[in-house]
Amino acid sequence: MDTGSDVSLVSRKLAKKYKGKVEPCRLTSISACNGERLIIDGLARVMLNVEGKPVPAAMYVSPDITGVILGIDWLSQPGNLWDFGGRQIKIRGWQLDPA
Repeated sequence: MDTGSDVSLVSRKLAKKYKGKVEPCRLTSISACNGERLIIDGLARVMLNVEGKPVPAAMYVSPDITGVILGIDWLSQPGNLWDFGGRQIKIRGWQLDPA
């Protein structure tokens, strides 16, 4: 899992693999932290598996990344918490151990 992004992203390859329905969206590209542009194909509404429990997420789909990036948009939703100082992630009340 990666983070540090303003928005949540999933690779095009993963979205296809897990048959996420990609909806059109107004966003067509975003800037990466290094200044490069990332293409946005659309918005996928997916169910993440957090310790065996389904958690809904809306993620932008991009061919320019691999894997998943949980953005501040998702981590700041009610019930989700990223405690940088304590190195903890809590999602809907479930605490994940840091890697």
